Amino acid sequence: MITTYLLLSLLGVTAVQGWSIHIQPSGERLLNRVAGENFLVVCSVKEYEGPASNVQVNWIHNNEIIRAGGRIMTIEKPLSSQLMIVRARKEDSGDYMCQVKLDGGIKVEPAKITFIKAPKFIDPETEQHPEDGTTAEIECKVDAEPGVEIFWQFNGDTLGESTSRPYEFKDNKQILVIPRFDSKKDDGLYLCNAAQFSSFETLHINVTAYSRPSITIFESPKEDLGYEGKSAQFKCAATGKPAPSYKWFKVAEDEEIVASDLYTVEDGLLVVNSLTASNSGQYKCVATNEIGEDDQTATLKVFLKPAVEKIPSAVKEDGEEVTFTCEFTGEGKVNARFVFGEEEYKVISTTEASNEIEDKEDKDENEVEKADEDGDDDEDETTTGDAKDEEEDDEEEEKKWKRFVRDITSERVSVKEEDGVLKLTIRRLTSSDAGDYQCIVENEAGKTVRSANLAITHAPEITGFEREPVRASDGEEFKLHCEASAVPEPTWTWKRDGNEVEADGTRVTIESDTDSSTLTIKDAVKADFGSIECIAFNGVGEPAKATMTVVRVVAPATPSAPNCREHLFPNYGVCTLNAEDFESEEGDATPEEIVFYVATQDEAKEEGFDFVTQARNFTVNFNGAKMRLHGLDVNKGYFVRAIARNEAGESELSPQGTMETTDPWTPEAPIDVLVKCDTSCEVSWTEPNDHGAEITSYKIEVIEMETNEHNEVVPSGEKDEYDVDADEESFVIPSMKPNTRYEIAVIAANSIGQSSATPVTFDTPDTVTSSMSLESLSSPKMIVVIIVVILLVFLVIDVLCCFFFRCGIIACFLGCCRSDHKKSAAADLESGKAAESGRLLDGPAR
Repeated sequence: MITTYLLLSLLGVTAVQGWSIHIQPSGERLLNRVAGENFLVVCSVKEYEGPASNVQVNWIHNNEIIRAGGRIMTIEKPLSSQLMIVRARKEDSGDYMCQVKLDGGIKVEPAKITFIKAPKFIDPETEQHPEDGTTAEIECKVDAEPGVEIFWQFNGDTLGESTSRPYEFKDNKQILVIPRFDSKKDDGLYLCNAAQFSSFETLHINVTAYSRPSITIFESPKEDLGYEGKSAQFKCAATGKPAPSYKWFKVAEDEEIVASDLYTVEDGLLVVNSLTASNSGQYKCVATNEIGEDDQTATLKVFLKPAVEKIPSAVKEDGEEVTFTCEFTGEGKVNARFVFGEEEYKVISTTEASNEIEDKEDKDENEVEKADEDGDDDEDETTTGDAKDEEEDDEEEEKKWKRFVRDITSERVSVKEEDGVLKLTIRRLTSSDAGDYQCIVENEAGKTVRSANLAITHAPEITGFEREPVRASDGEEFKLHCEASAVPEPTWTWKRDGNEVEADGTRVTIESDTDSSTLTIKDAVKADFGSIECIAFNGVGEPAKATMTVVRVVAPATPSAPNCREHLFPNYGVCTLNAEDFESEEGDATPEEIVFYVATQDEAKEEGFDFVTQARNFTVNFNGAKMRLHGLDVNKGYFVRAIARNEAGESELSPQGTMETTDPWTPEAPIDVLVKCDTSCEVSWTEPNDHGAEITSYKIEVIEMETNEHNEVVPSGEKDEYDVDADEESFVIPSMKPNTRYEIAVIAANSIGQSSATPVTFDTPDTVTSSMSLESLSSPKMIVVIIVVILLVFLVIDVLCCFFFRCGIIACFLGCCRSDHKKSAAADLESGKAAESGRLLDGPAR
């Protein structure tokens, strides 16, 4: 810059006087600016009063004029120029010069500008957690130029070695050392400040003391013992900040235990499920947080159930002997026994047997003492003598019992136990001894069961087969099944007409197992039907046989014309078919159902009438008897045709028969009459056949019953009758007495007349309450009673009116009594009528 100035002087440029250059900011304020920020410095001309157009202001750096645009640029304004450095860098530092040209003269003003790197926190940790009670080191790493100043603040105070609470510093105060950190006093927000020249940065650090885990609760199974098949539980709880997490390890495997079917792991809880021998060992709980960990170890021993060897099954004959041997081992007190059904076989120890005998002796002695207290001296002597005899008997019984305990060889069934071997021997076997025998061995851990089957050989016995005939038609499939009980298992043979049925694996198959056999025939032909026999044989005794029948079903023949004229009815018909029509030498042609096609004679006479598609049809199960066709019109003539059906197919349409219906009849009696009682009694019924005329009403007859001296149930009062509308199917009976027998009859009526009655006798419960219903008010008797009561009320009112007002009830209501009559008498006197007349009406003078 000085060289440039001298150069200008040598060129003869004369300095212009009277104005000056001003740079803002200037001096030290241009030094040590923070890199990375935008920087602006202004150079302006002061004390110049001429036109601004004569003034040219430039910024020069490295002998080059700085132009507008770019990261380092200038902005021209009247009498000034702004130097702008965007996101300044440390390498932008250097000597800058403001140059002013005015009226041919030039002035320059140097400006030294320097940039420094701002302090920067390296990997700042805004959350730090020293261990409570230890020397805490709070880190604040700073990347800055030499000369940076770091200082700490807490609760508004600047920390130093001379403060009341001693603090220490390391690494140019980048580490704050707090001896014996106390979370109650030292937890809080710490400020790490880094200052360098005009730069000042602050890092806020939240310091919270943590404490390492300490296991305070550690529970394991009682006596470190678990039982096979059951579960064992371990519980681990620890204090610490933050709250510790827990892991469980099996020490021998040194692998973390994770939740599975075998292990249940929830925080500090470990449950080992379904214990086996492999679960024995040491289990370690490790409690961990960010500060450290703590662990404790427990030992588990699994107490196993007894181990029992497999017991082979046996097959014996009647009268033979069998011995089942049960070998077992186990920990602790082991008890073994054989069980067959509800019977139990075990060896009773001599001590247990002696205890039973002592209990019996104590009981006998108490009975003797009671006898002594109740008897006299002679009786005492007799009782004493009897007691001695009983004691001798007891001693003999004890000897026999102990001998039985030691060895039960004299009995048909004996049990012996020695050195972990239990033997059950059964002599003179019978069929009732066959079955499963269980050896049950128990200890504190539980029980182990092994089973062996005893089979007593016997000839086969058929226990199940197709007792009802099996029906099938040509081309269909049928199955026959046979079951048998036999020891040893039987072989099976199937025969038809004395010849063995051979399976071909496709159309004919035979599937047999230990106790059953199934014959399956597909695509049946005529030769497959008839009597088929299953035979079971096992070499013991005679073969067992069962005979089954397979019926060949063929389609029914066309029936003859239906006979529907034997009996005539108003709105239905009854038809029969000739059973001989369905006899066949080819098989069973009996129909399962008959389809009747019914058309009126007028309909059938129409040209092109088709019975199958246009006539009404009725499907009726065929039972060889009369078949009823409902829903016909009264007083009509019909033609009837039929088709017979069964599993094999259906017949052709039969010739037509005739059928007639009559004029309407009275209805059938109501059906399904039922009485239900609670607090009242309700009778219900099902609408009967109206016989061609709609039902118009129902009549309910109720009469109370009693038992006479001959123990006969007879009416005890008058019959009550109630009319019910035709659309009703129930009626609540009024005025019923509790605990009383009644007979109710329901009668249906139509325009022709009444049906016969359907009576029901019943007893009312004690919950029934006597009450009047609206229906009872409509009965004739009740209407008469109501009329009589109304007349009596009117008569009483009339008498009262005559007594008090000397007029009838109507005059009394109209208010035309004594006062009006007196006015009438006075008018008669004025008109000259005799006064006697008035006196006769009014009565004697007073």
